[in-house]
Amino acid sequence: FTQGIAWGIGFEGYASSPSFVLVREYRGRLNLYHADLYRLDNVEEIADLGLDDYLDGPGILVVEWANKALDSFPPEHLRIHFEHMTENERRLRFEPHGPRYQRLVEQLMTGISTDCHSRESGNPLPSPLDSCLRRNDTEGKNWNFR
Repeated sequence: FTQGIAWGIGFEGYASSPSFVLVREYRGRLNLYHADLYRLDNVEEIADLGLDDYLDGPGILVVEWANKALDSFPPEHLRIHFEHMTENERRLRFEPHGPRYQRLVEQLMTGISTDCHSRESGNPLPSPLDSCLRRNDTEGKNWNFR
């Protein structure tokens, strides 16, 4: 997932897990900061990481194990929940907080719906969505990716 975001901002290398360094930075059209809170055990360790610093400028902050730091995020943010379905399929649930991220999710869902519909009707479009997507709820916020 983070690799796709990195390529989307124009980073040409490969994103790797920040488990041991805690935060990795990738530069493209925007800066991408990838944090992993798995090894952190308490609020003080998370606060010392300084996630606020990454939120101040233009860029994207991706946080793995974000449930350990929910109180640290600003009121407006986007949570993406991943659920393991099968070996090759994940369910993503988008949880927007604030109007900016509500609009972003709506735009994303509109784009995904349009792309999938075009491919299913035999009119393939160039797309980074090479695998089939299936909507699994009526609000369009849950999608299965293969």
